Amino acid sequence: MLKTLLASLPDLEKKLEYVFKDKEILSQAFTHRSFLNEATITLRSNERLEFLGDSVLNLYVSEFLFRAFPDKEEGELSQMKAHLVCQESCYKMIQTLDVTESILASRGEKSASSFVNPTLAADLLEAIVGAIFFDGGWDAATEFLQQKFYSYLLENASSLPLNPKAALQEFLAKQGKSLPEYEVLETKGPSHQKEFTIAVVIGGNRYGSGIGKTKKEAQQKAAELTLKLLKGE
Repeated sequence: MLKTLLASLPDLEKKLEYVFKDKEILSQAFTHRSFLNEATITLRSNERLEFLGDSVLNLYVSEFLFRAFPDKEEGELSQMKAHLVCQESCYKMIQTLDVTESILASRGEKSASSFVNPTLAADLLEAIVGAIFFDGGWDAATEFLQQKFYSYLLENASSLPLNPKAALQEFLAKQGKSLPEYEVLETKGPSHQKEFTIAVVIGGNRYGSGIGKTKKEAQQKAAELTLKLLKGE
């Protein structure tokens, strides 16, 4: 497997459109820790590069959102960033590069058909970003991200999943049911550290409840639980 990876480095560089000065860094980016348990040679896993790449990706996406959406407030930008750097999003992005089959992983992590599970693939993306940053600096990393993922980020930045309250309201509307109301069941704690317990009420019937440090937080939790109850999850 290692020989196959080493032989494929030029092809990987073509796919990434970045030529590494240090080829070992590229090899390390594709070495999952599970492979080291089966290997008879000394290698380093991509965990440190993954740690580095996670920070680089978060900063790049933060700057991207700041520039692309000048009218959005901090809370909205934070939600958008969380959506764009989550595991599912990273998995979708790494698939466009067609490089996951080259990762070195244990047989349990990677099947004979070269299928790589979403977590492994998402971690690989962060490791690649970290490797490019370490090898070529911020400009090289951002150029890579800009070239490969700018269109994806722009297209998906506004496609946030509905928050629980909005999702519950939409679900009830489709079912032809009355809109939810939120009832405060309990308020406790000092003024600077209150805790609210709030329940969802639909058609006079009480459903799920939630606890939060703010009414909004408690309402969202109550709506999330209620939606699960109604869907039978």
